[in-house]
Amino acid sequence: MNSLINIGKTDSSAIDKGFVMEMKKNFNKGLLSLALIFILLAFAFSRSTLANPYPPTLSNGADHYPTATWPDDADWIPYTHGGYDDEDPRNGDPSNGGTRPQNYVNVSSGCDDQSLPSIYYSYDSGTNTIFFRWRVEQIANTYGTGPNPGSYSAGDPWNSALWTVFFDVDGDGFREFAVHLDGSTGSPGEEIDRVMGIYSDTPSMSIDYVGDGNIHLLTHNPTAYVDEGGTDYVYNFQNKNDPVASWPSGSAETVWDYGNTRSVLVSESPCVEYFVDYQIPLGFLDASAIGGATVTADTPLSLFFATANSLQNPVQKDAVVQGDDLAFTSDPNRESPFGDYITLNGGTLEQPIITVDAMSGCSTTILASHVVRDSLYVEDSTSVLPTITQVDYYYYYDANGDGDPNDGETWTFAVAASRDSVSGWSGSWNAPPDLPKGQYLIGVRAQDNVSKNIDGNTHVTWSFYSETEIGGVPQPDGWPATDTWPAPTNVEYFANPKLDPGIQYGTFLNDCGWTPTVTKTTSDADATITVNETIDFTMEITNDARNPDNMTLK
Repeated sequence: MNSLINIGKTDSSAIDKGFVMEMKKNFNKGLLSLALIFILLAFAFSRSTLANPYPPTLSNGADHYPTATWPDDADWIPYTHGGYDDEDPRNGDPSNGGTRPQNYVNVSSGCDDQSLPSIYYSYDSGTNTIFFRWRVEQIANTYGTGPNPGSYSAGDPWNSALWTVFFDVDGDGFREFAVHLDGSTGSPGEEIDRVMGIYSDTPSMSIDYVGDGNIHLLTHNPTAYVDEGGTDYVYNFQNKNDPVASWPSGSAETVWDYGNTRSVLVSESPCVEYFVDYQIPLGFLDASAIGGATVTADTPLSLFFATANSLQNPVQKDAVVQGDDLAFTSDPNRESPFGDYITLNGGTLEQPIITVDAMSGCSTTILASHVVRDSLYVEDSTSVLPTITQVDYYYYYDANGDGDPNDGETWTFAVAASRDSVSGWSGSWNAPPDLPKGQYLIGVRAQDNVSKNIDGNTHVTWSFYSETEIGGVPQPDGWPATDTWPAPTNVEYFANPKLDPGIQYGTFLNDCGWTPTVTKTTSDADATITVNETIDFTMEITNDARNPDNMTLK
């Protein structure tokens, strides 16, 4: 490994190991109590996952997650923005973090520049494994590239760099999760590079789990395994998950399958290109042990890809930006142009995704905390914008108060929302005085920017309808009178993804407005009732003139 910036020798496992050793020394001197020892041990364990046994073999417990079989070529899916493949320029690419990338971290897009996808993904539901593929300009791996592979080196099998996938779960333009192939982690005593899973809910793109206590290394796996039979070779998984301590093709090799990572020669003429492949178990995206989120195969995910030589600035080399959005300078402290939302089980989601919270109020009410997620695009060299162009609120009178729109009422436009952040929207609604007191449901309609969609259609999501209702022929119950059914030409109607987040509407308690009144009077004012006396009771029911409906007595 030709290290440019060595970030592997000071990872959190090494820090914690030294910390515990110092703690034990002080204990032997009688300086620490037994109770403090347990506290510090707990702290040390929480700062990192347990380190791999080094060097990693297939029999010493280093394989924290089993290696999965690589997808067939037809199973790789190009990643997209607005349906357009991410085709990051190989030549003169201005989308970086301010530094010129070396050839093996320069993401490319075909010898005919911007003609082929730069990034692919795939998912194996049988093994719960995610696969990522990067198209790069030059060879990035270091082991087995010559006529005789020889013994492994501490920094094998990858050059010193990071190939990082960032996951935006909540639509704020920053990473919650990140996974990467870290070619800077192999070092003497901690041999062989690793793939990592990282989590933080801070508004940043940093993945500095060493220096920032709010960023957490969740787990890791070796990029490769060493033969424990005495050859000191790195195992060759032969592109079929069958490890052997042999590299028979020597310098003529075109596929270097190390198990959890792989390098593939794509082209030698008229240009040179390679694929960098790695696999990530779905368990890498589970932060529940530290109170964070958990990603399932049905969780909507927006992705961003970048190469670097730094945990603090993991977007410093080449930010993968869709071809039309070229001049973008990545910064870990600013939002990044995350792409189309996908689910691992379902693929690309064309529609906006809406989350709605409950609320209550009287008179003017702020309808807030509504998150609308969709891909982000580059506005200029330093900022991004959401593809959402319009968000509207609708209300529904929940007459029976059961929290469901099953009362025969109609969804009615309330107010247009304005954008507060990349994904946050709010509106100020002065509920009409002719609305009765009681519970209302608040839903959201959101639409995206047709100019950013490859299909030339505007995508509209209705948060308060199901996929079955929106996809059906009959008009859904309670359809707003102000909106067209079916969808107009060049407009597509969608519901939220069925499983996550599903149908979304909040409850609004209208404390103002009017309410019907019922008054009871009796003919016997003193309320003294004798035997066989007839008493007349009068019930007076007032239906407020503001109520457009008749009242029914049962």
